[in-house]
Amino acid sequence: MARFLPRIRGHIPRFCFRIPRIARPMCTESVSPPLTPADERALKILDEFDHHCHINWYPGHMAKALRLLRENLSSAQFIVEVRDARIPISSANPELDNVIKNKRRLIVFNKADLISNDDRQKLKKWAGVRGHDVAMTNALDQRSIRKVVPIIQKLAKPKYKSIPTLAAIIGFPNVGKSSLINSFRQHTRQRKGGKNSGRKKHGEVRGGGAAQTGANPGVTRHLQGFMVSESPPVFLIDTPGIMAKNFKTPSENLKGIRLAVTGCIKDHLIGPETLALYLHFHLFNQFGNGYFEALGMERESRGITGEIPVQSSLEQVFKHVLGHGSSSELSDGDRARAANKFLQLFRQGQIGRYMLDCLEEF
Repeated sequence: MARFLPRIRGHIPRFCFRIPRIARPMCTESVSPPLTPADERALKILDEFDHHCHINWYPGHMAKALRLLRENLSSAQFIVEVRDARIPISSANPELDNVIKNKRRLIVFNKADLISNDDRQKLKKWAGVRGHDVAMTNALDQRSIRKVVPIIQKLAKPKYKSIPTLAAIIGFPNVGKSSLINSFRQHTRQRKGGKNSGRKKHGEVRGGGAAQTGANPGVTRHLQGFMVSESPPVFLIDTPGIMAKNFKTPSENLKGIRLAVTGCIKDHLIGPETLALYLHFHLFNQFGNGYFEALGMERESRGITGEIPVQSSLEQVFKHVLGHGSSSELSDGDRARAANKFLQLFRQGQIGRYMLDCLEEF
């Protein structure tokens, strides 16, 4: 606890951090979804085109952060777990489940604006059945943040209003946790009269500096504390994004691919063309012609298997995103650029709003 307390200790009495641990039942779910027939076909296609997935990315700062989290989490009364709404199962971390154990959690499905309204309703029902408190957010939209703060205040339930509640906010790298934290801080400043409201008033607690954000995963590297609510007083412990250690089974390999497609794992660890091949197969398999229409391509009359192999179909997509004619030839450099652009279009929601995990299996 001493590692991050200096950032916030000056605002509240030292004895306040001795908060008893409250054990609450927690319902967990499988974080390695079973293979569906479509998943098996996807793996077969990746093998056919020699696109193998061998993920080995667990930086030293993540191992250190996990150790610190184990040491400090006993003082947290509940957990705020941030996941990517496009991969609500794949972005659940088994390493963190072992640390959380029986603490109550609020699951924040961030980037919910990148999935359809039907998927959002399905996701709320899926998580609600498992006994979790749920919130849907777009970390860049203050309207969704304003809906999360009351849920955190309700979970706090302090015995004494003057004693602050500690909670921990956790999640995979690049699920939008740091952006969410910055939005929480902005919300707190707005309630106090603006970011530059002059000298600090008596009794006021400032939320600290902004969390560092970035498009690449693994930006946050240390434990930090900040205030999210003043009445009742609630502090969140910000932690670095922690990656799963192993991706060994076929199901775990697909989980790793989905994490990489959404940007939670660095592209080069798998390869942009491999990620593009999987994303192309998944979207066409799940959404058919609607996927090509969202891309602005001419309507296709045949499926992804059969007369049109998946690789040549992806070649058409690559030519389209680069603005090349259908009869032109693509170089290796063209394919690399097209794969990166295709992934960015998906991550920005410019080719439709899609969920990559299949909730029907659970």
